[in-house]
Amino acid sequence: MKRKGEIRMVALLLVFLMLVSIIPVNDVYAQEESQVADIAIEEVGAFPGDTVEVAVTIKNNPGILGAFLKLEYDEGLTLSDVKSGEAFAPLTMTKPGTFNSPCNITWDGQELNEGDVRDGTILTLTFSVASSVPSGTKLNVKMSTAKGAFVDNNLEPIEVNI
Repeated sequence: MKRKGEIRMVALLLVFLMLVSIIPVNDVYAQEESQVADIAIEEVGAFPGDTVEVAVTIKNNPGILGAFLKLEYDEGLTLSDVKSGEAFAPLTMTKPGTFNSPCNITWDGQELNEGDVRDGTILTLTFSVASSVPSGTKLNVKMSTAKGAFVDNNLEPIEVNI
């Protein structure tokens, strides 16, 4: 009789261990998710011969201390000015040496406080639209970056979607 009780106890223990072993580990332990920053270029309309400002914005800013963007734009557009926005106000922006396509824009800083991290406009681009561009033509502005070109306060790479 005592032997049957021991067998039942071992069987129950094995059933319990089997049940525990089929529970997915990622459901039991919280995983650290890396936050991905989203950068978007505003879509605007303009007539041939107009000057237009185009905002570049960030959402889900995890705390960017340094950044590098490559800017390219279609023929028919002339870049005349680049201004840093309020979302990157604590950082120093280095404008491109020339406003030809492609050109590079960089930001860097010494440190960020929690209050310095915000979403919003990171850059305002001022373009002139050539008067020779036919009405209704879509002209593109494109930004890209290299892996590791955005870093946080610890100089660790930040993932960015553009």
